[in-house]
Amino acid sequence: MIDAITDKFEKAMKKGFISTLILAILDEEPSHGYQIIKKIQNRSFEFWEPNVSTVYTILKSLKIKRLIKLVQEQEMEGSKKIYELTNMGRKALKIMRKKEIRMRESMHQLMSETHSDSTLPDLREKLFSRSFSSRLENKSKKEQISLLQSYKSKIEKRIEMFNRRLQGVEEQLSKLENETVV
Repeated sequence: MIDAITDKFEKAMKKGFISTLILAILDEEPSHGYQIIKKIQNRSFEFWEPNVSTVYTILKSLKIKRLIKLVQEQEMEGSKKIYELTNMGRKALKIMRKKEIRMRESMHQLMSETHSDSTLPDLREKLFSRSFSSRLENKSKKEQISLLQSYKSKIEKRIEMFNRRLQGVEEQLSKLENETVV
């Protein structure tokens, strides 16, 4: 029963996030549906492989909303529709990314306040490490290296993001302290 509840919760989270993720992928380069699925799978360390029909339904919806456009159809092994972001899609993605950051920060704050002790980050790290390690099992050395390099890159990007945030906080703090002293 608990597994069914948590699985449903996980599916809802993924469903709410996939449109933004597809826009972010298309912001990097034009792609067809299968490429988008593979990129999501690779970026999630093989944890998430969206359903083909889900991705194509969302692509159709994003096209109707004029956030993406069809740029070409390739004729090899059948036709593949290549999509790219429109200017309106880029503007929407920029706003969505800002909202996602605010939402993630507020959710983190809410979740950390619901735990009376500070074990949440440690628990999250242990769960992720175990989960990530299991994804390396039954992989070739080359695949393990590729996954670990990708994971390392993502951690480095997060460190850069947190350093920028820290710098912004330090600048605001310094400005406020200087105004207080004067």
